[in-house]
Amino acid sequence: MINYYASLFYIAFFKGWLEPAGCLDLLTGSTSCGRELATQTIVLFLSNDFAWRLYKSIVEPPMLRYLRASINDLDEDLMCPPELQYATMGAYDPTSSLVGDYIELFVQWGYLVLFGATVPAVVALCFLTNYVECLSDGYKLCYDFRRVLPRRMEGIGEVTSIFYAVLYLAVPVNVGLVVYTFDAFNLRDLEAERNGAVSDTTGQNWRFVALCFALGAAMRVTTVAFPDVPRKTEVQLGRQALVHATVVKSKNGDVADDSNDLEDMGLHNAIVGQTAQALALANMKVVETKMTVVETSVRCFETDPVSGHPKMVLTTSPI
Repeated sequence: MINYYASLFYIAFFKGWLEPAGCLDLLTGSTSCGRELATQTIVLFLSNDFAWRLYKSIVEPPMLRYLRASINDLDEDLMCPPELQYATMGAYDPTSSLVGDYIELFVQWGYLVLFGATVPAVVALCFLTNYVECLSDGYKLCYDFRRVLPRRMEGIGEVTSIFYAVLYLAVPVNVGLVVYTFDAFNLRDLEAERNGAVSDTTGQNWRFVALCFALGAAMRVTTVAFPDVPRKTEVQLGRQALVHATVVKSKNGDVADDSNDLEDMGLHNAIVGQTAQALALANMKVVETKMTVVETSVRCFETDPVSGHPKMVLTTSPI
């Protein structure tokens, strides 16, 4: 994180106070660091994320295929397809390769949520790189790597906490950009700063604190209003836990020892879900009983189309 974002933090929050000239723009005469920060952000993003990920997605896979084929000096005419694929396809390491992919996403996530407000074009570039990488990753798993054996995992591990940490850090960073770097409330005395005076930042400090609390509260409300796991999913998970405990573990005699685990895994949700399901089934049976079709035999006369004489036929009609 220090290697990728240190210069951006310095320009945004420290350069104007530590250097004598600050962020003085010789073209416009402005002392705001916003323009320099935007330039630095787009340059670092294009070099560290955009160009690198396009290289990894488009340029590197065919180059590695060519190198593997040329180094092994393969005679494709004498090899069957499985042998040729094994010799030309690389092995996907689910540990190191996956960690590298997460690092790329983490770097992009940092540029997007921390300093994306300085250059809105970063959003479009992120969408483009992710779209290209989705296509290229699917192609690589099918044609560049040997078959990857799937492993069952509960989530993505500690990577989730890292992404959330950066997201929470983005709140004070973006508020600081608005209040201090870009001076959106026009509270700084630029003329006094050009003459070497220090402007009063009391108003900026109060606005910084207020906006941080407001955005933090908005994030909390959004999290509660839109939970990660929907209610239906919670009920289904609880039902599965109940079935596993009562059916699978009952055969092994482990039900009594796992009563606390059942409560933690959503037993209440399972019972609620089963009760609702039982009521729905009962209502369906009542409706089916009311709508049952009773077929009765009815004698009637119809005209025979061949002879023209009336004849008695047996039909059924629903009541």
